[in-house]
Amino acid sequence: GRIPFLYDFMEQNSIDPEVIINYSDNYHNFLIKMKESLPAISDYNLSVLNMLSKEILNGKRIHEAVLIEALLHNSVISKENLIQTLKNHGTYVDDTTIQSIENIFTLKFHVQKDIKKYKAKPLIDITNGYYQLNEEIKGSLENSHFSTFIKDILKCAFEKSKRYDRTKAFTLYKKYSRRDACRLLNWPHDDSSTIYGYRAKHKTCPIFVTYHKQDEVETTQNYSDEFLAPDLFKWYTRNRLTIDSPEVKNILSYKETGMDIHLFIKKDDG
Repeated sequence: GRIPFLYDFMEQNSIDPEVIINYSDNYHNFLIKMKESLPAISDYNLSVLNMLSKEILNGKRIHEAVLIEALLHNSVISKENLIQTLKNHGTYVDDTTIQSIENIFTLKFHVQKDIKKYKAKPLIDITNGYYQLNEEIKGSLENSHFSTFIKDILKCAFEKSKRYDRTKAFTLYKKYSRRDACRLLNWPHDDSSTIYGYRAKHKTCPIFVTYHKQDEVETTQNYSDEFLAPDLFKWYTRNRLTIDSPEVKNILSYKETGMDIHLFIKKDDG
């Protein structure tokens, strides 16, 4: 026998790989915690596994996995080649999404805590419309142990992506975090910490609602958001805003302004 890969757990309908990643940041760390004997991996390469596990494995956007897979087979690829490869995968492609992918790998998207976790070193170098992995990763790919972990992450990402509609950023009834919303709406930075109930920004407006609020929630924050029908939702803006507030006007005129509004609801905080 052999040590199972993350993809094996998926194939056997066993534990979700994301549970393992949430516990140990990457699968190598998890196996070490389980007292498995493994070849050593450098601190930087562990940070690469951390990033790919957090950013790619969930399959919510397949674009990053497509780029990494392409760079495992080709030392350099052009932006035009990437766009065509994405189209071949049947997924949506536009300039802002391409920029978002670049921001993920150059670390421009991330908050300082994550940048530090990823060793403040962009995974991908971009020069004159061409992409390539940074030199340290290129050299490390000769370590079959390291490259096997990366390929395992990619296999999981592609398998998980089958649960989502690749033709659009979000799939109805799937679960997304505030951070997911920032990334999938192509925001240039991770502003999830400043999204409380909602945030109108970059011609988008993600709205997050807790349907059953806890008893101790302050009266000023205990909004009576509710479904009036399966396709009709009553929603309250922030306290002290009126129908004439610029923020409210901006949301109400979404058809004219082209604002992209998405509603995310969770049952409760339990």
